[in-house]
Amino acid sequence: RRYDYVIHLVTAANGAEKFYTLQQAEGADGTESARHESPDQARDMDMKTQQAWMGAKNHHIVSNAGKDFAQKREEVKNIIRRIIGDRVQEERSARLVCEFISRDDMKR
Repeated sequence: RRYDYVIHLVTAANGAEKFYTLQQAEGADGTESARHESPDQARDMDMKTQQAWMGAKNHHIVSNAGKDFAQKREEVKNIIRRIIGDRVQEERSARLVCEFISRDDMKR
């Protein structure tokens, strides 16, 4: 067992498409990008990554559903707080699966 915990942030290309760009954050001129994948490629890579970790004991998936990035970041912080035994700001924990992944795809 190599990892005690896995926290997977679902790509913005799935559920927060308007925020998925190839331009660098922080107002860069866009000449270099942290991303090179199209939204479809990003969703495919995201699905494969989730599938690779499906058997992990402590696999947390943080979706984009119904939240902005600040709320997504807060969810990650709460997961970490639970892991280290710190007080959680908002008690809300669920195992989420992206809508575009069918149960059959997860079994492959």
